[in-house]
Order: sequence, then structure tokens, then C-alpha cells
Amino acid sequence: MSQVRSSQISSFGFSFCSSRIITKECPVIHFGSFLASLWIISIDYLTQQYTGGVGREITKVIDLGKSAVTGEPIPSYRVPILGKLYGETQSDIAIQDKFYKNVTAMSEYESMLKRMRENKVNPKELFDDHPEAKLWSAANTLENEVNALNKQKKLLQKRNAPKERIDMIDQQKVRLMKNFNERVTKAEAQ
Repeated sequence: MSQVRSSQISSFGFSFCSSRIITKECPVIHFGSFLASLWIISIDYLTQQYTGGVGREITKVIDLGKSAVTGEPIPSYRVPILGKLYGETQSDIAIQDKFYKNVTAMSEYESMLKRMRENKVNPKELFDDHPEAKLWSAANTLENEVNALNKQKKLLQKRNAPKERIDMIDQQKVRLMKNFNERVTKAEAQ
């Protein structure tokens, strides 16, 4: 086995490599990061299970600290409860969370509109009640653009591109999301 990364942890990998360690056929040098990852995952799981909500919040705080150091965004469900209580809405994570909620809502509007067209129902009432529903097509376009930026970012990360180039992609993505969120908010206010 050449090298195991933490992102490749699976039950097969664990079974295969643990049997190799026992029989001393798997060099520990190539295996160190895998064992460390298993150890960290185990500690994280046990902490959350045995300390309950407090432990989960502590691990969220630790994750938030790691993300601040590494620059990696964390999903909104991993933000500690204090961030949610204060209602921070301008962080990149909050903007992304709102964007994906808006995209989900636009997808629902798109489905409603398709059903209405199939049943030959005039969508005027839907647009009168929910003017933001008119943005469903723009949501699809922007979601595709964001996905393309995410792919581009992953490619740059694999190539060990400078952090500045990766940050530019993140800024562009957040700018697109924020503009769309503002369009939805403005449409909802009509």
C-alpha cells in the first residue's frame, strides 16, 4: 500500500491495513497518517458521545479555530451555537448558507412552475405571492457557476497553487452568492 490519506479512510482500508500491521507486512511509515486520523476520529467521536451537547459544542469551537488557521470554510452546522445566537449574517459561511437555502427554495419554485405549466395553470398568482420565484433560472445559472469555481479551486489545491489564487476564487464565489442573496431579499420585499 503506497500511502493512505485521512480522506481515504474506509472500513476496507482499516481492515486491510490493520491486518498488514499485525503481520508486519505494512510499513508503519506509510501508515502513520492513517493511524493518526483514526485516533483523532475516535477521540472526536468519543468526546461527542460521552459529553453530549457540551462536547459537541467544544468540538465545534476547535473546528472553528482550525478553520481560522487553515482558511478552510466550515459548514454552518459546525459553527458553535454562539455564532447562531448572535445571528452573524455577513461571514462567508453565513452567505454560503443563505445562498444554498435560496437555491433550494428556487428549485422548489421551479418544480411548482413546471407542474403549473403541465396543468395549464397561470403562474401569476405564484409570482404575486412570491416575486422571488422569478429568479429560479438565475439560481440554476449561478449554482452552475459556483460549482465550476469549486472544481477550479480543487484543481488549484491539487496543484499546490499559491493561496492568493485560491483566495481569489473564494472571494469571487462569495461575491456571486452575496449578490444573488441580495437579489432574492430585494424581490421578497416587493
